[in-house]
Amino acid sequence: MKTLWKILGGIGLLLVIAFAGAIGKIVGKFTTGQFYEDQKEGALDTVLVNAASHINKKLPMMVDAETRLDSASVFKMGLRLNYTVVNYSAEEIDSSSFNNVKRKDLMNKLCNTDETKIFVENKTSLSLSHAYYGKNGKQFSVITVQGSQCKSS
Repeated sequence: MKTLWKILGGIGLLLVIAFAGAIGKIVGKFTTGQFYEDQKEGALDTVLVNAASHINKKLPMMVDAETRLDSASVFKMGLRLNYTVVNYSAEEIDSSSFNNVKRKDLMNKLCNTDETKIFVENKTSLSLSHAYYGKNGKQFSVITVQGSQCKSS
């Protein structure tokens, strides 16, 4: 089980770096524009739809020996990444422990990685949601993080 946690621990950084650069660039352009609030929300939704479409063209893909990234989808002011843990059913995962470990890991990477600093610096309300499913297709975890949750230095 320790091996699973180590493998899953690396997932967040790999995917955040892979996708945050492109999204961060677009969000950065968006946040520097002179839009009204309702236009900002509409523009960001468009950006997220385009980002999800771009990501989905490369999926599914294995991100490590245990985890497959299956799809990206958009919700209001957010992007959701859907993963399958291919060697374990949802019932075999202790979701409480998984959530505790992964939330800290995802927040640390979001708040302290150069590729994602745009989300923190611009105090954007953009959410990054990570949904995990077991090999049996049952969801066992959804972890959502925002740059606004990072502590200011």
